[in-house]
Amino acid sequence: METESGEGGRRRRLSALFRHWQRRWRAPIGPLVMLLSGGLVLVSVATVLYLGYRGITTTTVDMGREKAALVANIVEARLKDSFDGVAAQTRLLADIAEKQGIAPPEGDAGGEGFIDLLAGALSANAGLTALDYFSPDGAWLRVTRSSETGIAVRRRQVSGADAATALARTLEQERPSWGRIFWDESLKQPLLNYRLPVAGPDGRGGVLVAVIGVADLSLAFDDLYDRYGVVPFILLQRQFVLAHPNLARGFTGVGAAHPLPSLDQVGDPVLAKIWEEGSLVDRLRSDRVFGGRGHLRHADGTTYVYLYREVQRPGADPWLVGSILREDSLDAALDRALNMALAGLAILILAVSAAGLAARRLSRRFHEFAGLAGLIRSLDFDDVPGLRRSRIREVDDTAQAMNQMADAMRWFVSYVPRGLVRRLVRMGSSHRLESENRVMTVMFTDITGFTALSEAMRADEVAAYLNRHFSMLEDCVEAYDGTVDKMLGDGLMVFWGAPDAVPDHARRACAAALAIAEAVRADNTRLSAEGLPPVRLRIGLHSGPVTVGNIGGTTRVNYTIVGDTVNTAQRICDFVRELSERAEITILLSEETRRAVGDEAGYGFAEEAEVCLRGQKHATRIYRLAGRHGNDRAPAGDGPEHAGSG
Repeated sequence: METESGEGGRRRRLSALFRHWQRRWRAPIGPLVMLLSGGLVLVSVATVLYLGYRGITTTTVDMGREKAALVANIVEARLKDSFDGVAAQTRLLADIAEKQGIAPPEGDAGGEGFIDLLAGALSANAGLTALDYFSPDGAWLRVTRSSETGIAVRRRQVSGADAATALARTLEQERPSWGRIFWDESLKQPLLNYRLPVAGPDGRGGVLVAVIGVADLSLAFDDLYDRYGVVPFILLQRQFVLAHPNLARGFTGVGAAHPLPSLDQVGDPVLAKIWEEGSLVDRLRSDRVFGGRGHLRHADGTTYVYLYREVQRPGADPWLVGSILREDSLDAALDRALNMALAGLAILILAVSAAGLAARRLSRRFHEFAGLAGLIRSLDFDDVPGLRRSRIREVDDTAQAMNQMADAMRWFVSYVPRGLVRRLVRMGSSHRLESENRVMTVMFTDITGFTALSEAMRADEVAAYLNRHFSMLEDCVEAYDGTVDKMLGDGLMVFWGAPDAVPDHARRACAAALAIAEAVRADNTRLSAEGLPPVRLRIGLHSGPVTVGNIGGTTRVNYTIVGDTVNTAQRICDFVRELSERAEITILLSEETRRAVGDEAGYGFAEEAEVCLRGQKHATRIYRLAGRHGNDRAPAGDGPEHAGSG
């Protein structure tokens, strides 16, 4: 026995020492992650840099053709984003104006709200040059940027037979469309325009036009030369320049007859020679290398490469999107660059895989933290698991803190109504619960004869009796979006209409009262079977103005309601004592609540009395809630799935 006792003692001491070591030894997460992932990444990056240095010193890898193709893709993507964005924003402006009732101007005056809407859209979209609106009577409103005031507004009347005919044709269209490029004398540049027919205030159609200037379009591509060493361009009909870096800085020699500059008018001699006849050698090399999507030409003693593709964009003619670069930048040794990239990629994959395996165990713990946090946020404490300990210090501290937070929240929701806490969590910390006046419905409940009943029961039996009763009532209240304010001995104070606004608060209160009546009747059957006295409950309802919000002192506040409406509801509940009846459930309500419910809801009311309640000088007409169309069950349509439906 002594030997077994000594052996068992040693085992217990070793086990205690091991548990102590487990608690004390916890690796910090910072050095651990740095060692596992940082070290591996450092080794992989150093290896890639070494291979890159060896590759660069042995060969020059130039990605000229890929750069040109990349520039073409960028230009095409920017065009798509620009035009799709302009079309989407124009439709959005029309929808906002229609839904918010912002009327467009008529004639030479009015429409200030509509102008502000256009000005805001113009300020937010740098790609827009102007926004126009044409009314059915020919009035023209233009909103543009101004260097002095920021936004300039111009009004005038459409003049000229051609302009009037174009306006009439656009008004007849039912779908938006891109118009042809035209020269605008006031802005001194060619313009692209997106036309959207919209409905005016009198039902007649108008036209909202989004305008993009060629200078603004070229400005979007001005950075590509500095970034990639190529000159981007967009041609229309292979001879007119729609976009070029030089056009962003202004141009001359164009007008209404020919709105776009020609190849020799943009100040780029290389672009001007794009379609000149090349030598036989250049033509053969172009066909072999570029396959019809580019060619070589000599200009100023240098051979240039022109790469281009057709893009179907707004208008009848396709656009030719391309770029220009020097041929001496096209000597690419892609094989060595590819081998270097593949070797570096393989090392990076190995490094990332190793770091991923190390981080996987950490990520599992954080998933556990997130799951526990979600359960705490939803106040679902029935199946909240306890987080296990960890040898990583930060993870272990977090797990213990979250376990303690879950325990604290269990106590918190025991003293604060769970439904109220859920609503406050859903509203977020940014919502300030300042006191305000609202029209709400208040309910008071009270158990008849509870004092005499409790005298015949032990303290623990009274507590169990009330806990069962209150849990049943809270379930009915929360099912119809009510907020339990407080427990008053053997009764509840409940209100509808805060913190969430509930337009049909009176109907929901009546539905909850009927649900309570049904639940109490069913519970009385169980109480009788257990040999316990049944509950006789009285309920009072009243609707009216209250002050709701955080009310209290400097160290403790309570989210509650105050006002004469609260007093009246409580006195209606107390008035049941004066009735000579012994019904299981008696539901009384004021005339204000009856009016708020309305006759169309189908509730049955019977006038009970018109009395002066305690402490009041005026008479209050009181009704009895008898059910709903002869059925004391609340319909499913008044349940929580219809919350806030009004």
